[in-house]
Parts: sequence; structure tokens; C-alpha cells
Amino acid sequence: MYDFVFKCRKCNEQFKVQFGYMLQKESIVCPNCSNAFPEDAFRHVKAVATSLNEYGEIELDKNNEFKHFDLSIQ
Repeated sequence: MYDFVFKCRKCNEQFKVQFGYMLQKESIVCPNCSNAFPEDAFRHVKAVATSLNEYGEIELDKNNEFKHFDLSIQ
């Protein structure tokens, strides 16, 4: 569905976390330099993912298409 794109400010590594995996993660760590995303900030990002998941359960039809509006996150 969506990808969350992160860019490490320490080493400039850019990496994606797929939406479904974000819901399962306990933290985000740069795969290049092991810089950790702050725990309190991660909780907020995960809350956004959780809210989008709940929205999708209401708004997506059986073909995985939005009923009323298209939505994209970049």
C-alpha cells in the first residue's frame, strides 16, 4: 500500500519501510550506520500508520481501491 521513506541525517542513507511492516516494528534504525530514530518520535509515526490502517479498513473496497478519494503519502 504505502512506503514510509526515511533519510538518516547522520549518514544520508535513504531507506523505505513498507506500511505493513511499520505496524509491526518497535523501532527504526538506519541500516547503514545504526542511528536510531527517537523513541517518542517513532511512537507518533507508528500512530499515523495505525490511523491509516484503520482508515483503510473503512474506506478501501474489496478491490483495494478507495471509495471516495485517492490518498497518497510521499
